[in-house]
Amino acid sequence: MLNMETLVSTLLAFEATDPRDIVYAVLSIANDTPYSDSDSAAQMSPSTTELKSFADHRITPNYDKTLVQICTDFIEYCVEKSDSLDILVRHWAPAPKRQFLDPDSSPQIMPTWVSLITGSAFGDPEAALQGRSNGDSFVGISTRQHQKNYNACASLRPWALFDRRNDGDGSDSQSPRLTSNPALLTPPTTPSSGPCSGVLFVKGICLDVIGQLSPRAAQGMILQECLEMGGWTDEDGLEKVPDSLWRTFVADRGPDGKSAPSWYRRACLECLTHITQNGDLSTGALIENHNTPTTMVTFLKRVQRVVWNRKFFRSRGGEYQDEGDQLFGLAPTKSQVGDLIVILYGCSVPVLLREFKTKRDHYFELVGEAYVHGMMDGEAFSREKPEYPYDDLDATRTFKIY
Repeated sequence: MLNMETLVSTLLAFEATDPRDIVYAVLSIANDTPYSDSDSAAQMSPSTTELKSFADHRITPNYDKTLVQICTDFIEYCVEKSDSLDILVRHWAPAPKRQFLDPDSSPQIMPTWVSLITGSAFGDPEAALQGRSNGDSFVGISTRQHQKNYNACASLRPWALFDRRNDGDGSDSQSPRLTSNPALLTPPTTPSSGPCSGVLFVKGICLDVIGQLSPRAAQGMILQECLEMGGWTDEDGLEKVPDSLWRTFVADRGPDGKSAPSWYRRACLECLTHITQNGDLSTGALIENHNTPTTMVTFLKRVQRVVWNRKFFRSRGGEYQDEGDQLFGLAPTKSQVGDLIVILYGCSVPVLLREFKTKRDHYFELVGEAYVHGMMDGEAFSREKPEYPYDDLDATRTFKIY
């Protein structure tokens, strides 16, 4: 049996009539809920410790809740159970359906830290038959506990606080709100048990800021600008390819989530002998060419699963790092120059955050996960590994995310 997080994240083809069932429908088959063994549950007496877990309001079926409330409660439950923030970048949540809203209410708006299923590799169930929409998730889906594709946070515990309102405060609980209360610039000291306001406080470090972005790799087409950003041009000849480039093509992993095999480098060199007249690398055309060697096809299929609809980036360097020490990697298609490259404590992959400032507020939006070459396996903490709750490390920042 699998846990709730894995089940909800993998049953992407499940099209529930009521989108709130994306969570409730798996309660009885998940191995980390009290509903997973109905026979033993029925035999429990009211005095047993196990019975108390039924009172967990976050996963108890309650159709009076909005979809936003159910999704945020589910995420908080997953963070607690997994001791990880990976659920923040897994694309699983259904978009709110208008027919389940009160006709007189405003449309629900998901917090940016609830990742919608439309960002998954094949999009929502209705669009799945049209083919791949996005690259595979870097955070991946692990069927075994503590088995992850990456470990950017060096196994540090998550620090996360879900801002909850008191049940009787009269606030609208259907969508996240911007607040004019300066006190929310820092986490509340006494969390409430009411509905989540849409605000999530997390701690982490900022590696750098995106300074340059390539066009997106639509349909797996890697343009000349992407190759040049990665440090390769056809003038360099075909005897070498930057390590950062070919490893970024495959996110430094094979299809099984293990380290990229060494023969990927040679396969990449072979592929670069077949760039188009415009200097682009057309992965689709090479895969469809019957004369392409099988090893190249295997490599190119892995490349497509990684780069599809993503953008290559270079960081600014200098502001958060030594001058000229720019980071290179892959970012979501909606990323922008100026987005922060961040490692959150408890998240196995880096993320991009977009900062917003108003006259009365200061907050971030979660743009999505990122691949950052040389920063995927705890390298950012090789000098100093902070200790929970991370108050003694100068580099630690608290991010208020809507």
